[in-house]
Amino acid sequence: MTKRMTTTLSSLAAAAVVTFAVAAWAAAGETGGKTLDEARLAVEKSSLTKDTKREILTKADRAVKAGVPSEDAVIIIDRGLKHGADGKSIAGFLETAATVKERDLPMRPVLNRIEQGLSKGVPAERILSAARGLAEKLATARPIVNDLVRSGVQPVPGGGHDDAIETVARALEKSIPGNAIMRTGEKVKEQKGSISLFAKAVDTMATFAASGMATDRASRLVQAALDKGYSERDLEKMEKTLFDDLKKGRSMDEVAEGMENRMNRNDLHEGRGRIGGDQMRGPGAGMGGPRR
Repeated sequence: MTKRMTTTLSSLAAAAVVTFAVAAWAAAGETGGKTLDEARLAVEKSSLTKDTKREILTKADRAVKAGVPSEDAVIIIDRGLKHGADGKSIAGFLETAATVKERDLPMRPVLNRIEQGLSKGVPAERILSAARGLAEKLATARPIVNDLVRSGVQPVPGGGHDDAIETVARALEKSIPGNAIMRTGEKVKEQKGSISLFAKAVDTMATFAASGMATDRASRLVQAALDKGYSERDLEKMEKTLFDDLKKGRSMDEVAEGMENRMNRNDLHEGRGRIGGDQMRGPGAGMGGPRR
């Protein structure tokens, strides 16, 4: 067999694999055939090698079969090609999305991270690393949330469970310790709270830390608020007061001390007090008044 014939046969085999992957992918997207066909054409017309084209389409086939919306697969391919992402990274994006779905983890935050990163022109390797990191944090967060629900924390209808998993994952990304998150869950359980209250408490803790508060102090404040029976709305007011007082030039220590002093004075009346009603009067002054 001549070298030329061998090359020709190899090219035909590669083309056959690409065609097979495209056909399977299109079949999986029953209502999105036209969109998928457009993505197929974009891949075929690109300057990528045949092997890379085949890899992208094979990963896309896997993603759609796993349950990733075909529209998202198309967005990832289209933006990846338009913004100059290398083929290996595009295939990696699709594979990461497929893996998240196959593991029954919340998929949308990972898809958003990939798609938004591509839109903003973030380097492909950074997007892929961030997406994979978030996927691992979601995998770590799921048993934390599942255990809380099994232990008696009230579930909520709709997407509350997945929202809580995503919130815990993002808190872990911001270096909130897992034991602080679990302790917060115990506080919610003691108050007979819901998984949405837990998610809000974790989010508030992460917001405080991201704003410059030490993580141990942030966790103490939020857990103290839960001990006092604070609601999701109260936690939102804590966040708003934090931002307002930082804008006024107060130091983080002043803001945190104000929160601590108000809690220590037990300015909650039969669980109906509110945070953020008073103006802080200087270092150590508290926030709030009776909660609505």
